[in-house]
Amino acid sequence: MAARITELATRFKEGLAELPGVTVHTPRDQDLSAGLVCFDVTGQTGDQLVARLERKRIQITTAPYRRPHARIGAAITNTPEEVDRTLAEIRSLTRWWPRRPRSPGATPPRRCRRRSP
Repeated sequence: MAARITELATRFKEGLAELPGVTVHTPRDQDLSAGLVCFDVTGQTGDQLVARLERKRIQITTAPYRRPHARIGAAITNTPEEVDRTLAEIRSLTRWWPRRPRSPGATPPRRCRRRSP
């Protein structure tokens, strides 16, 4: 049972670590972590992530720390396909959030002007 939970949690940690804008706070070392994985997505709070994933029927929580990171748990009843689906939904959320701010003095992006008929 423990090996299965470790396998799924490792799949979560590795998948999250590959996503741009995602910071994994749970140690990747299997000896230092269990089935819960804490993470953040740039530009979103843990509560926002909980709400957005809940709309997709994916249940996560926030960790009860001073800064409430998003927290997902692997259980014996989960499948690798559910982990992959959850990672795909989190990936879709990272696409729409602001990128890093431009450097001072950088040229602003060009805006398209609408032509009059």
